Amino acid sequence: MALVLPRATANTFRLPTAIGSIFVHLVALTAPFVFSWPGLALAVVFYYLTGCWGITFCYHRLLSHKSFKANKWLTYLTAAIGCMALQGGPLWWCAHHRLHHRESDKEMDPHSPRESFLWSHVLWFHFNHPKLATHEQVCAMVPDLAQDPVLRWMDKHFITVSILANLTIAATAWLIWDAYVALSAFVWVGYVRTVVVWHCTWLVNSATHRWGYKTYESGDDSLNNWWVALLTFGEGWHNNHHAKQRVARSGHQWWEYDVTYALITVFRSLGLVWDVVPMPNEREVNQIKPVPVTVSENQAAAQAPKAPKAKVLTGSR
Repeated sequence: MALVLPRATANTFRLPTAIGSIFVHLVALTAPFVFSWPGLALAVVFYYLTGCWGITFCYHRLLSHKSFKANKWLTYLTAAIGCMALQGGPLWWCAHHRLHHRESDKEMDPHSPRESFLWSHVLWFHFNHPKLATHEQVCAMVPDLAQDPVLRWMDKHFITVSILANLTIAATAWLIWDAYVALSAFVWVGYVRTVVVWHCTWLVNSATHRWGYKTYESGDDSLNNWWVALLTFGEGWHNNHHAKQRVARSGHQWWEYDVTYALITVFRSLGLVWDVVPMPNEREVNQIKPVPVTVSENQAAAQAPKAPKAKVLTGSR
């Protein structure tokens, strides 16, 4: 069965990335055979650290959107933690995210569900985008980040950073417990946690452009989704974010929990974060009325016509 790919955004197939993704998923399947409570506990801790501190706090709100300013060592620490998520280096990740906002749900969006849910969730990650196919193009999309030599180094060596971090965690587990717990920690933190954080992050690209409610008219299909927000430390309030991209807080109603914003608040109280871009004033927030989104409208967005030409990926490629 042939897989139809978007003509505009599916450039060259990233074979090493695909092999690596399959390998990580396969190793994660062995986790039940090396289970330990310390291994599971460490996986939960690093799910929070890589998902919240690394991806959401640093890669997304700090580097991609400049929603606040942060101490240099905190920036580099959280960027290194972001490298552990294996979603690309900081420049690559932020370049794709900025392009997504510029082209949201249009032909050149790197991961719009209008192509297909599977494309927006995982397949896009395994193809080079024509506007970001080279390192030079990536740097041109994020010139502010490309000026930082530490971030450039992390962008080039993010896999090395991740491997060294996971080996350090396993070695520490060996010193504290034993060899079995070390192996358990290596699999649960290095592989299971990676897979979980991958798919939670990718749900923001896929699910929050398909299911949820719309608070603002944002000019795209972005929606607010409570369960994605729960899994991603506040990133599921995606319509809020697309409407007010630089605002540091994604949850605009009192009940829209935003764990990442709470972290920003803690760091601000410690003097490690400043110039936080404020959310809309209280009066404006209290007057927000959700924009009704009917089932037919969601279906129409999902079935929006695609480009007439397409690439076809068969099993022989």
